[in-house]
Amino acid sequence: MAPDKFEDDEDAPVKRLSAIAAFASRQWTARSVPWIGAILIAVVVILAATDIVRGYRVAVAETGRELETQARIIAEQTARSVQAVDVVLRYISDQFKNGALGRAGGEELHNYLREQAIGLVQADGLAVHNADGTPRAISWIHPPPETTANVAALPAFQAVRDDPKIDLLVGPALQSRVDGQWFFPIGRRLETASSKFAGTIAARGRIDYFQQFYRDVQLDKATKVTLMHRDGTLLARVPPAESALGKHFPPRGELLAARAAGAPAPMRMVSPVDSVERFVALTAVPDYPMI
Repeated sequence: MAPDKFEDDEDAPVKRLSAIAAFASRQWTARSVPWIGAILIAVVVILAATDIVRGYRVAVAETGRELETQARIIAEQTARSVQAVDVVLRYISDQFKNGALGRAGGEELHNYLREQAIGLVQADGLAVHNADGTPRAISWIHPPPETTANVAALPAFQAVRDDPKIDLLVGPALQSRVDGQWFFPIGRRLETASSKFAGTIAARGRIDYFQQFYRDVQLDKATKVTLMHRDGTLLARVPPAESALGKHFPPRGELLAARAAGAPAPMRMVSPVDSVERFVALTAVPDYPMI
């Protein structure tokens, strides 16, 4: 019996160590369960946050593509609308320089302008003014009122008068003193055969026409469409903001430059019209000083 007891005494420390290790393992396992659970929760949260960020970036990129595409379409259509008016203005200007209209009387010129204005749905009439700014003929009213139709004090008229290099001028939004209509002038110089300034031929760009077009092509009601002059004045907007027409807002030149330099699209900016932050796509109207 003694040898057996001796052997038992030799195995006892090993057995005790095994028992202690098993107990410690059970204790560690019990304590590690909350930590493992916390780690798993953190991993799930990180993955969810990553998916949210990735989804946001995808949504922003998709929004940017839609806005950029729509802005290009609107800018191109705006250019074509102004170009149609410019074709008529250029024709009348050439006719005047050739002497065909120089001797026309007021009523004759009025009827001529009415005929030329037919079909120009984007413009509300044509007007010829003398070199001193007095009205010579207006398509929508005859005889033209001498006082309220005088344009000598308008910066747009003065710019065309003083700078023979101006080919076509698009002015800021104005409210007519004749009939109260809002419009933006689209005008050209009139010159004699010797290239002397003789006045202007101008059309009244219809703000309501452009606003209706922008309303028809809205992506959704949350999308705002704004036509600005490059000098920062508001020309048209959907939804309409009549109180802001013709008012000067911060120019878009710097933003256009940033966009051309590769700034990410769409940009975020606070609207100067209603002070709401939005995603914005800016596109210059080809060949004309509008955005």
